[in-house]
Amino acid sequence: MVKFSEKELLEGIKNSDNNVLRYMYTLYFPMIRKLVINNSGNIIDAEDVFQDAVVIIYEKLLNDMLTLTCTLKTYMYGVCRNLWLQQLTKRKRTNFIDEDEIEKAITVTNDEIQDFNEEKLFQLHYSRLNPTCKEILELYFNKVPYKEIAVKLSLTVSNVKTSKFRCKEMLFRNIKNDPRYGVLQKQRKQVKQLIRV
Repeated sequence: MVKFSEKELLEGIKNSDNNVLRYMYTLYFPMIRKLVINNSGNIIDAEDVFQDAVVIIYEKLLNDMLTLTCTLKTYMYGVCRNLWLQQLTKRKRTNFIDEDEIEKAITVTNDEIQDFNEEKLFQLHYSRLNPTCKEILELYFNKVPYKEIAVKLSLTVSNVKTSKFRCKEMLFRNIKNDPRYGVLQKQRKQVKQLIRV
């Protein structure tokens, strides 16, 4: 296997170089798979996290926003770790295991992944919903039963279900109609195809 320097890896990511992305996948994916599987995930979760991290690094490189103070491998692990921690938080799971000492020393913070634009896009359009929609969806996403939502909002269960459906449809329609959504999907698809080659 051809080896790449860190500089070549960064240039390769920026230029969507198939050889570099395959090399990164071979070199880095096993540690990400181990991280995710050891923390309540599966192989699909690991692949999603890995792809999302590559997209984050790609976007930072395109915007000249990436300054490494550690190796790319450590940075990649840190981004993946934080992405997976966010997923575990959403899934209401809090136990997290880092097995290797080098991994425990990683200091990539959540600030490093704030450029993950799919999340930002969701939050932007969610914030534009009317207050009732936001409250219903927040409760729904937090798995609060319909009966409890109905009591809390002084509605019937039927009204809650109908409103939830309409609000959710409106939210995702607005996201999909945002031009940035198409760009993000294209980038994600490209990265996914490249690391599968």
